[in-house]
Order: sequence, then structure tokens, then C-alpha cells
Amino acid sequence: MGDGATRGRSTDLGVGQEFANAVLYSLSDHPKATKRDDGIWLPIDDAVWQQVFKIEFPKKRKCKGKPTQSLEDYCHKYFNRGRSGIGYDNNGQRDFGTGSREGHRSMGKIGENVSGTNRAVHPGEVSHLKPEEVIQLATAYWESNRQDANGLFSSLAALAVSVNEQIEEIILDPIRREMVIEAFERKASWAIRARKLYGFECMISGCEFKLVKEDGEQYIEVHHITPMCEGGSPNDTKNLSVLCPNHHREIHYATGRQCKALTKLVRQEQSRRLANDSH
Repeated sequence: MGDGATRGRSTDLGVGQEFANAVLYSLSDHPKATKRDDGIWLPIDDAVWQQVFKIEFPKKRKCKGKPTQSLEDYCHKYFNRGRSGIGYDNNGQRDFGTGSREGHRSMGKIGENVSGTNRAVHPGEVSHLKPEEVIQLATAYWESNRQDANGLFSSLAALAVSVNEQIEEIILDPIRREMVIEAFERKASWAIRARKLYGFECMISGCEFKLVKEDGEQYIEVHHITPMCEGGSPNDTKNLSVLCPNHHREIHYATGRQCKALTKLVRQEQSRRLANDSH
């Protein structure tokens, strides 16, 4: 699977192998994955895998005119075997290029072979997720787990080294800049306060999205109801909320009427949680 040109999202998931790893890592932890002693059966089939890559990598420089490698081939020939540093690195750790694939990503280096173990991954017979949901999961996993040699989260590192049009757009577009700040400032005092006060469940009623990182920490994103770029306070608890990555992006990029409807739901849930907390 070769390098790919992305659709222009605010984070750079790198080459195809790194994005594929993010997909498999996040789906391995998904509650709809089937886990047994001899491996993990993913909650997607090959058809959804193909659709995901058509969306994320519409112009694959090294795979022009050829289909994306099948999910079965990627799992069994590369990921499970640690071939080319894909999958688990030499130390048995999940790897985004800082382990066995650091530097020039030498295609001759081999990671840990987990074939036949409970860490081996296999394609699902049916898919329980839509392509868009898979992309959201992979993006969230990437943003919250990968670190570079300096200890920066992958998304921050990508922003720091990229000097392309995507970064320029983020700097100039206040809504995209707000999205980046909210998604990446995980250790900011206001973000810590929001999670402590409102918990780790999305404030959109009926949302069942949950993501647990490899270290056991729950993942949720903090959202400012009135954007900071519009004068909203970054610290006022009544201006803070918690949303899953999917609804966080939706509320930022939704049309006026849809955004107002989502914000109303967030306000209602915020009031409910604050009332429960006061008792």
C-alpha cells in the first residue's frame, strides 16, 4: 500500500500504512470486535475497508488504477507478521513510525509476529460500522496515541512540521483553528475541568460512541459552546461541554439551523448534569 494524498483534514495521518495501522488499532479496541484466544475479528469487512481508503486517499501516488490491498492481505501478510515494521514493533508496542519504522521507514525491518496470538487481527464477516465511523475512530486514535521523538502528540507534531496549504487554512480560518485547539489541548486546565465536571459521555442525547485508549484512559473531546473566536470564555464551566469526536466535528461544521439544534441538546444535557452534580 503506497503513500496517499489526503482529503485535506486538519491532521496528517501520514502514509497509507500509518493510517491503516490507526484503523486496525482503533477497531481492535472497539466493543463490537470479537476477541478470542487466537485473535480479534474486526467489526468491518473488506468492502468497508476499501471504501475508507477511497475516501481518505483518492489519489494514491503509487497505486494508480489499482485497488487498495485487501483487508485480509494487510492483516495476515503485514500487520500480524510485523512485516516492514507494520503492526507491532520490535518491542511488541503499537507503532506509528517511532519504533521499528523510525527514520526512513526501512522496509527491511521486522516487528513482532503476533500471528496466532490474541493480538492477531482478522477481517470481520460483516461490517457493523460505516466508512465515516471508521475514519472518525482512526483519526481519534491517531490524535490521542501517537507521539513523536519529542513526546508531542502526532497531530501537534504534524502541525509543527507541515508548511502546506492545510496548515495555512487552519491558521486563517477561525472555526478550524478553534477545532484544532479544542481537540489538542487535552491538558489545558479548562479541558481537565470539563471532563471532571461532565464526565466522558457525549452530551448529544442518544450518542453511544465510546473510545478507550490503550492505556485504559477514556477519550472525549471538550467543546466551547460559544466559540473562543466569537468571544466565548475558555474557562467558564457553562461554556464547556464534552462531545465525541464525531459530534464535535458536526457541531463545528454544521449549518446554522443544525448547529443551533445540536447546541440546544448540549445545553439541555449540561443543565441536567449540573443539576445532578449539585445533589
